[in-house]
Amino acid sequence: MFATIIRAQPGCSQFPEDGVPSDCAFAFDNLQNMANALGILATNAWSKRINGVNDVGRVYSILIPKKGKLDVVEEFYVFNA
Repeated sequence: MFATIIRAQPGCSQFPEDGVPSDCAFAFDNLQNMANALGILATNAWSKRINGVNDVGRVYSILIPKKGKLDVVEEFYVFNA
């Protein structure tokens, strides 16, 4: 269900490009489209901690600002983790 919502967002493309699409990694064509997808997920009930309900998971943004550099950020507000 989460993967379907994410893949339906503008700018989302199959990842990896030449294999079976992942249900846990997604590629976006720009930061705004990625932020929009994260915002849609965060506005749903999944972003609320509920006693007795297992956490859904975690979201990390991995950005490549220049060759040889990766910026990794955990997006705490998306799921109830």
